[in-house]
Amino acid sequence: MGHVLRTDLVKYECSCGLYHALNELYVCRTCVLLKCTICAYQHVDGCFCRACFENVALTEARSHKNCCNSCYECPVCEMVLTARSINDKHRLLCNNCKFTSLDAGYEDNDSQTWSKQEIINEKFFDDLKTKLKELSLFEKNEIEKNDKRRRSNMVFVSDKYGLHSMLSRKKIEANAAPLSMDDKVIRDAEVNELSLEEIMKPVDPNTIPKYEQQLMCLENFNAQLYPNNLPLTSRRSLRCNVSDHGLVRSEYNPTAVNFRVKAFAYQYVPDIKMFRPTKLFLKVDWPLFLYISNSTAVPVKVKLQPVNNENDYTIVECHSEPVECTIPAPNVVADMNDLEPSARNNSSVANNTSHNSVVFKKRHRVAVHFQVKPKFVQRYNYLVIDLIYQFEGNPFPVSEQPQVNEQNTRIKLSLGPSKATITEEDLNISREGIRRTKLSY
Repeated sequence: MGHVLRTDLVKYECSCGLYHALNELYVCRTCVLLKCTICAYQHVDGCFCRACFENVALTEARSHKNCCNSCYECPVCEMVLTARSINDKHRLLCNNCKFTSLDAGYEDNDSQTWSKQEIINEKFFDDLKTKLKELSLFEKNEIEKNDKRRRSNMVFVSDKYGLHSMLSRKKIEANAAPLSMDDKVIRDAEVNELSLEEIMKPVDPNTIPKYEQQLMCLENFNAQLYPNNLPLTSRRSLRCNVSDHGLVRSEYNPTAVNFRVKAFAYQYVPDIKMFRPTKLFLKVDWPLFLYISNSTAVPVKVKLQPVNNENDYTIVECHSEPVECTIPAPNVVADMNDLEPSARNNSSVANNTSHNSVVFKKRHRVAVHFQVKPKFVQRYNYLVIDLIYQFEGNPFPVSEQPQVNEQNTRIKLSLGPSKATITEEDLNISREGIRRTKLSY
């Protein structure tokens, strides 16, 4: 029964060809296609701090290097530092590793603001960034100039007032290549001799920061660890790459758990899960139980058709007939009525079906089984099924009325390893029962 909660065993094929779990997919309400985070467009709506939940505009976040000015991060364990008041003085403290601002050399302040650490070679990197921007702008102008260049029919233009020469001079200056940075190599005239005492003196390994901790302080890589400004978290939205329709957009409030726009796949696609783990043995057909549920507001016709691929040895053989059934929409009132004993007896009679592969049908849930057989003894075995479903109505909101036709989605189920022979533990029966059991190998 625990396999019902494992969503990684059943994966659906996205419109881009990749397989993902159903909770990782989205549905476009315009083109009615499955989308994932790889093939969909991602946009950053804004940024916020995960500690103080303050919304920060994109331009302001860019100027502050995508960090919060009032919150700090521990350089040792990456936890959020809290401000403690001690003798009318404020101090940063980590509740996890007990790191304090005194360890970094900061004194207690009257206010909850601490001066930023001086960055080594900050001016050099700022100049380098400016030069790279000038170079990119120059290359962009050169490409546009070559594309828009055309021949002029005017052979001679009179320049009575000297405007033509002045404009051409300014144009040449604007299109001139940026100057390269000066190569400055500073060498010390006096080189101190290497002291063996400094090399051989004992070193406490607890005082040496780890490589991951030094990466958090890239501005001063070899300096002492100091509190870092907490990085901002981006609020992203997804859009379809075909119709440019919104898939997911969260609320503006960082503490809200609702979505302004949501089109998750589990709301519109039948959910298939493995009811119990299956065991695979060579030349033996073993049952595989699947659990199908409908989460839409309308009934849906479902057809499960196994796919056999002789060229791929990881795909098991399944010669069971396709299963067709109609799953009704979920009903909360029926769920409450099923708690009564009289309703349970009536439901068992109403759920009888003529199809041999259907185990039971109860409200918006159906259980089916297939006979699978592996090809070789290997670690990974998969079953491929074509899920063909048709809605008896429109599952989307009234404001959006796309033409929902028959949809076909390929599903890949991970069945686990296969074995060559059957043991007592696999069948969970006695030795005499194994002798009586006739298995055709």
